[in-house]
Amino acid sequence: MKSADGDPAEAYKQIVKALQARYPGHILPEKHQQWIFMKSGGWMGAFLPLYGGVTEYIMLFGMGLETMGHSGRFWANITDYVLSGEIQVWEEGSTTVKVYKAGEAFTHPWGSASAVKFTEGTWMVEYGRGFIPSTLNLPIAEIIFCTQDYYSLVLMMWVYSKALFLEACTALGVVLM
Repeated sequence: MKSADGDPAEAYKQIVKALQARYPGHILPEKHQQWIFMKSGGWMGAFLPLYGGVTEYIMLFGMGLETMGHSGRFWANITDYVLSGEIQVWEEGSTTVKVYKAGEAFTHPWGSASAVKFTEGTWMVEYGRGFIPSTLNLPIAEIIFCTQDYYSLVLMMWVYSKALFLEACTALGVVLM
């Protein structure tokens, strides 16, 4: 689900529009949507948060360049729906690598760890469910001890705070838009 030139932007627009129609008041408005660089477990990518709560999140996610590293070990189940590119996953305790291509989904189960490799141009939609603050530990540590990209850290926390605020207002019946 990408445009003819390989850019997933059009597919992402369609996905956001469908999510906003299906879950009114829960998806961050366009003015608050922003792509943010993230280094986590050694791999580098970019993400655009769409929905964030304490127990769930939805984001657009991808890598413009080939990258690989550690998946992280979280108190959440994370499912990635691959739109383009390829993800190779070597699960802890296994001697084989599983490959996921466009049109496929894979789940990173709660408490598990794996080595991951994303080919250039891998773009996906990611859904996480569990204790979502546990998913922030790895990218925060990577920023503090590796990249020192505090701008991205502030931006990540700012956008997540907006998403939490939007979700709280929606749960209380307060209309913000």
